[in-house]
Amino acid sequence: MKQRLRDLLEKKQAFAARSNEAGPAWEADQRKIESAIRRLQQTLDAVVVAEIPVDQEKVGFGATVVVRHGNGEEAAYHIVGVEEADPERGAITWLSPLARALLSRRAGDQLTFRSPAGDEELTILRVRY
Repeated sequence: MKQRLRDLLEKKQAFAARSNEAGPAWEADQRKIESAIRRLQQTLDAVVVAEIPVDQEKVGFGATVVVRHGNGEEAAYHIVGVEEADPERGAITWLSPLARALLSRRAGDQLTFRSPAGDEELTILRVRY
């Protein structure tokens, strides 16, 4: 998130350097950048760094969980905050149905997860922080 903020601040400076090109589209882009900067700064001001739990064998916030799906495929999911979620990279928000199904479980646990595609059997293979 800090890197994203740095990138936006650099983009804002680049826009300021091109202020002679100002027009409706330039102003709209400038407002979008400034709005994104404000939102990100507010989020960073409110961030609380989660401590690694005492029981590191149990799935919790910040854990990377390797599961085997019913079809035999394995996948890793990192349980993160809402702003950090990037499902394509395996980072799922702790509020997601999958993360909530995994929370407080341990390696070796089996569970039935209700996905939009239907019920799926999952086996937790590893939990790490």
